[in-house]
Amino acid sequence: MTSRRGDLTVYAGQAQEGDGVPDSSAELDGPIEKLRNVHLSRPGRDPRVVYVRGWTKIVAGRPQVVITTEASHNIVNWALLATRRWYGHRVVIMGHIRSSGQSRLAMALRRRLVAAADGVLAYTPEGVEQACAWGIAQERVMSVGNTLDLARIEAAKRAVNPADVTSLRRNFGLEGLVCLFVGRPNRVKRLDVAIDAMRLLAQRDVQAHLIVIGSSAELPGYVERAEGMANVHFVGEVLDEDVLAPYFGLADIMLIPGAVGLSVNHAFAYGVPLVTSADAPHRPEMAIAEHGKNALLLESMDAQTFAETLERLSQNPTMLQALKANATSTAVPGVDNMVAAIESLVVTVAHQPNRAKR
Repeated sequence: MTSRRGDLTVYAGQAQEGDGVPDSSAELDGPIEKLRNVHLSRPGRDPRVVYVRGWTKIVAGRPQVVITTEASHNIVNWALLATRRWYGHRVVIMGHIRSSGQSRLAMALRRRLVAAADGVLAYTPEGVEQACAWGIAQERVMSVGNTLDLARIEAAKRAVNPADVTSLRRNFGLEGLVCLFVGRPNRVKRLDVAIDAMRLLAQRDVQAHLIVIGSSAELPGYVERAEGMANVHFVGEVLDEDVLAPYFGLADIMLIPGAVGLSVNHAFAYGVPLVTSADAPHRPEMAIAEHGKNALLLESMDAQTFAETLERLSQNPTMLQALKANATSTAVPGVDNMVAAIESLVVTVAHQPNRAKR
């Protein structure tokens, strides 16, 4: 893979089935080396990649710069830092950098990892501030944003056939407020609260429906929780943007009571506002969500509060339309800016001294 200022080789591991997206490396142009992730399973939580078999291929290729994640639990990230002295590469850490919901030990390890890096690509300005506070010089840190291919989303939106949206609405029997949950339904996203809120709305004869798109090991439990409910619909995993677009086309809101990350930008790109909890362990991407403008950030993580809010929203079309308009105008710019920022920092780091040689 060649950019305007360098060559890129991708070293790709594989997610476990049901805990991540399938292998999409075939969609990429250029050199791709397949590696094998070793996962650590954790009861009730997503597995973590703790080692990558074949990682020595990376350093053996004598790259100038290696971009890796901020995952301090991955042994290979520490190995990439430790081998700089012998192989001469530089290491750039990319990720949220500053995140909520982390244990003190996890944050301490992340701090050590980030502080040892030659450069940092932080998704948000807050991540830049954190990296600088941990000892990375300002010229070695850049805020790149964390976004989706908005041009691809715009193309998918334009290609939506209104008849397909009408057909979906008819097939699901949708009436009233249409809520959409898109993402991996794991515990931190609190799909259980959304399902319980929909049950309360049905008991009050409020016309509202929830469509759940996504798959995970926990999904069967949520399906069982919603058994017999005519206003909750499970679609399964959908990764094709052209297939997703009609669902966003019929949605009034994105409903994720718990932790929200890149889903907020996905929703806003389609003009769909967000309803979530203010106190959930959100990712930094949530910085674009403003209560009363493009989102509703509720104070309590309980079904009653969510049901009452959704009922009020269903009765206030003027407010709903204002939220939709503001969501459209506040989506983070597309990947072009992100790519340019990454390229700029990588070139800068490549021409500066390796920190391991100091």
